[in-house]
Amino acid sequence: MEVLGCVSSTLGLCCSLHEVIRENYKHFRAPRRSIQRLDNFMQELDTCKRDVEHEVNRLCIQNRARPTNRCNFWFNRVDGVKTEVNKLLDENGSHRGCCFICSRIKMGKLIEEKIREICELRLDVPHLEHSIFVPVDNIGDLLSAIPMVEYETHKQILMKIWEFLLDKKVRRIGVWGMGGAGKTTIMSEIHNRLVKGRSQFNCIIWVEASKDPRKVQQDIARRLGLTFQDADDERARASKLLEAFDRKKTFALILDEVWEPLSIEEVGIPFPTAENGCKLVIITRSRTVCKDMETDKDVEVKLLSENEAWNLFNDKAGELVPSDPDVQSIAMEVAKQCCGLPLAIVTVGRALRNTVDIREWEDALQELRTSTTSIHNFEEVVYSRLKLSYSKLEDDARRYCFLFCALYPKGHLIDENELINYWVWEDLLGGGSMVDMKRKGQKIIRQLISACLLDLKIGNGVRYVKLHDLIRDMALTIMSTKRRCIVKAGMGQVKLPPPQEWKEDVQWASLMRNDVKYIGFNPMCPRLTSLLLQCNSFEQNISDDFFDNMQGLKVLDLSYTGISALPMSLSDLKNLRALICSQCWNLIRVPSLARLTKLEYLDFSFSRSLTELPEGMEHLTNLRHLDFSCTSVQNLGAGLLSKFTLLEELLILGSPMIGVSSKSTNSYSYAVGVEEIGYCHKLSLVHMQLRDITAYRRIVKCLQFSQMKEFKLVVGSLDDDDTSLLLERTSLAIDMGERHGARNLSEAEITELIPRNVMELVIHNSDRTIKRLSLHLLDGMCLKTCNIKWCFGMECILESEENNLSQLERMKLYDLPHLRMICGEAVIPGTLKNLKRIHVEGCDSLKFLFQKQLILELKSLEEISIVHCLAMEELIEGERNTNAKGSSHAAKVILLKLQRLRLIDLPRLESIYNGDIQCDSLRTIEVVHCNALKKLPLGLFGIEEGQQISRSTTTLEQIACETEWWESLQWDQPQAKHLLQPYVVIHPWTRRDPFAPSSSHTL
Repeated sequence: MEVLGCVSSTLGLCCSLHEVIRENYKHFRAPRRSIQRLDNFMQELDTCKRDVEHEVNRLCIQNRARPTNRCNFWFNRVDGVKTEVNKLLDENGSHRGCCFICSRIKMGKLIEEKIREICELRLDVPHLEHSIFVPVDNIGDLLSAIPMVEYETHKQILMKIWEFLLDKKVRRIGVWGMGGAGKTTIMSEIHNRLVKGRSQFNCIIWVEASKDPRKVQQDIARRLGLTFQDADDERARASKLLEAFDRKKTFALILDEVWEPLSIEEVGIPFPTAENGCKLVIITRSRTVCKDMETDKDVEVKLLSENEAWNLFNDKAGELVPSDPDVQSIAMEVAKQCCGLPLAIVTVGRALRNTVDIREWEDALQELRTSTTSIHNFEEVVYSRLKLSYSKLEDDARRYCFLFCALYPKGHLIDENELINYWVWEDLLGGGSMVDMKRKGQKIIRQLISACLLDLKIGNGVRYVKLHDLIRDMALTIMSTKRRCIVKAGMGQVKLPPPQEWKEDVQWASLMRNDVKYIGFNPMCPRLTSLLLQCNSFEQNISDDFFDNMQGLKVLDLSYTGISALPMSLSDLKNLRALICSQCWNLIRVPSLARLTKLEYLDFSFSRSLTELPEGMEHLTNLRHLDFSCTSVQNLGAGLLSKFTLLEELLILGSPMIGVSSKSTNSYSYAVGVEEIGYCHKLSLVHMQLRDITAYRRIVKCLQFSQMKEFKLVVGSLDDDDTSLLLERTSLAIDMGERHGARNLSEAEITELIPRNVMELVIHNSDRTIKRLSLHLLDGMCLKTCNIKWCFGMECILESEENNLSQLERMKLYDLPHLRMICGEAVIPGTLKNLKRIHVEGCDSLKFLFQKQLILELKSLEEISIVHCLAMEELIEGERNTNAKGSSHAAKVILLKLQRLRLIDLPRLESIYNGDIQCDSLRTIEVVHCNALKKLPLGLFGIEEGQQISRSTTTLEQIACETEWWESLQWDQPQAKHLLQPYVVIHPWTRRDPFAPSSSHTL
């Protein structure tokens, strides 16, 4: 028997070996054929990508939309695979010698791997119905602008420009005047009026001009929702822009900060004519530019009259001025010294606001008069006026904070958080925790804004600050005497300034946002503290000895560069406090960091080529911020985090093999243990992934998430699409599947998983554990966004008389087969009162979306989107009221803020609402595959029975639908169809094209 057992084992082993040998021989035998096959597959995928990209761009332009994040994610995946395949093809044939056979087998396996990946991408081609997103407000974006000075001079200028915009004979308008006169402020007011009003333009674009035509093209394309391919040259870009503008029909394009004539034909801007109704507005300091660009009408923005200037100054300087005759007489002289220039008047007025001591007024007047005696250039006179506000800042630290802003390019929107971080690393904010120092930084920014040295801009919820060009020029002038600096930011430099410009006393150097390709020398700059090199190509690496003579360097920013290896001399920067290498897409080699013991901020986020931790990390015991988000680093190393006891911000979300497990053991791919995180007891900001709920429950005991200023936590293995858009400051995404430890959790235990201060909640894959969402939310929570998916036991979101979701603004519900209603029958006042957007998809037990009294509480609702809900019969369940005579009628529903209604693939939907409905703000309606819906209530369009429909009576922009469905609609008002016909567009999903989906529902 033993012999038979041995024979059997031997035969089994031989079979296994035969299988291994056969598989390896297959990879070894036909490499050329495999390589050719891979090349063919890649070419087919690349062709497919270009076709999809072209179609998506066309739809985006036509529907004034943008690609979805899922679509962009697929494009990025294809680009990544293409890079890897090209690298693989380049390496083919380079292996020789004794390892030739092994290399050939390995190459064969890699080729098969890539072919499988390409096939998966081919199967995952985004369908057009999920490729574009039509924004609600798509005519133009409102600008964050300083309120216009309400004086006659500026009112007349505004009205003159407005008249020219309405005049069909005027095609190009020039707005010119000296810096600080108010050109941009007046045009910002006009721009916002055009966007908010019902103008004759389909598209309103504001772009800051640049000496680089490619940047102008890129900025315009971004606002048109257009993307360029890397291979596109200026001519190809111009051609695409012309096509995009042509589809927009009528547009108003405002070009700000035009310093020299710009060829609109070369950029790709159509020539405005009386026939096409388009307008081009040029804002410049030079009337010569207006003439060279052949403007039809020019408007000079003149200085304020003496009386207007005094009124403005009086307003900014405060109530003390008119109350004291002695102060008032000096103040009037100070106001005259500002020469009627609004920027100077506001800046000087704010600097002297509520000043009581008459001697300070006398000193200010003397300073302004003295600075004028030796100046002949008017702009230099202005600088001297603006400098008074700088001098009045509280201390040198605040003055240096202000001067640091001038290291950014002209006109650049400066991210407030980034700026404050620079101040921290430069020791301009003193000591304290990062939270405390950021608070100090925000206070200084408020003071600089109050002093009119910075302008505040807000875009997509992000706070930016900006220097007026004159203010920046003044700052650079001061820096030339106070601090020796090299500032060549955003000037199109392809190489560094020559060695002779790098003096020993240089303290700050900024060459950000250029196209520097290589650095081949080592400057002698021992006093240099900040070196900003971000957004450069660095096609070749920086020479290894570049940092040899920069021993005082504190801040080094190399983010958004193509550098592949950091210089070896980096290892000797003992005073370095911040090393920023975010988005260094080629970076693979980092020298030892062991001697950088003062380092507090280390950022390699989104440097996806980086696969290993730098050596010497264990010596960085002063680290406060560590960011390895979205890298390819495999392992943080056992025990490493426990050395970072001062760490306040830890970001490791999105790196494929980095996370936190319930144990520190090599059996897990997630190599960071909960006990290590526990050593970082100062953490106030955390972005991380946890292997399972067991690990999450343990880490909740180590870290007080309810007291943190920010966290983004992913528990389990959720899709990137569901976690890449965690936008709120405090976010939790949790996979409740059994394999992640959710089995047999009680209701109380689930409630304990959700921090009280969470603002965004994503829950997926709950079997029967969660019956309703509100059950697991504590009263007083400020949840703003919820995303529920594949929760098979969920029957409703809120039960009757519950209202712990009063702060909720966005609700997304996917594939909840037993969901019967959003809210129970009894609705208390204020339920979901802040809800703005709701998206419901794949909820096949839902017969209506809103029932009875719930819809009457949704005062803030802006968007409704329902997709593939097979049982849906009514959008709003009709509530019947009975009057004294016994007759019944449906209660009137008023949705004053509703702007977008989207109904996709609802085969049983018969009614929007069986009573009166009033929507005064609706812009777009999409209806596809809703064949049972035969009526659209006219109240949706904000019109009453018998009323004519026109641009002035409705906010409607388009009705996107199928032709057959539109033709089959029944109308209570005979003329309704004819009146609404101009707004109808054929929905892009219904066109015949090579990318049409095979089924109507795709997640």
